[in-house]
Amino acid sequence: MRTFRVLVGAALASVSLVALTVDATASVPTASAKVKKFCKAADKISANTNSDSNSDNAEQTATNIRKAAKLAPTKKLNTAMKNMAEYFDALADADSPGDLADIGDETVKYGKAAAVFTGYLISNCSFQ
Repeated sequence: MRTFRVLVGAALASVSLVALTVDATASVPTASAKVKKFCKAADKISANTNSDSNSDNAEQTATNIRKAAKLAPTKKLNTAMKNMAEYFDALADADSPGDLADIGDETVKYGKAAAVFTGYLISNCSFQ
């Protein structure tokens, strides 16, 4: 009989734990108005670019990134987006393949900045 009580107690504890877990994970996070504005602006970065790889496209991408950066909810994200915009400015200013080789520092900064930007989008804008 004692074994039966222990099993029933363990079963009840398991059920209550599962119920608490399901209840906690069922809630969807709500974004602040600032985050929603930023996510909407960030969505326009890629939506307003075309597939042509020319300096006009790079300039437009840099402009779109700067507009979204003004709405960035964190300083770290704002700085990362400014670094991304600088990279696209450097691409727009490159007149020859030799010029592209000179933007190595911008490429490294862009890689780090893009990781910050993408991480924020995944964490905060994917539910939009």
